[in-house]
Amino acid sequence: MSSPKKFDPNQFQLKYLIIPIGIVTDTDIPPSAKVLFGLISALEHPIDGCKHSNKSFSSVLKTGPQTITNHINLLKQFGYISIENGSNKNRIIRMASKTKDFMEQ
Repeated sequence: MSSPKKFDPNQFQLKYLIIPIGIVTDTDIPPSAKVLFGLISALEHPIDGCKHSNKSFSSVLKTGPQTITNHINLLKQFGYISIENGSNKNRIIRMASKTKDFMEQ
């Protein structure tokens, strides 16, 4: 299994993030977790999912890895993302079907 990728915003040429209005208006999700969701959805590969580490997300969002862990757990708890393989080093993050429904509306 491959290692988590180091996030380089220039590598992906990200110019914007798409965050569904259902997530934007969810008062249980803090604003920085909503931005994290936008990064995850922008970086999710259709087959491989998103394999970026908490450390790489935290360097982009200028926060600590524990904050990213908390946000990922919250996004998972509310059904916006799913996690495969559990651990930070080998995990795969995917948008949950609930979120894909938001994106298609």
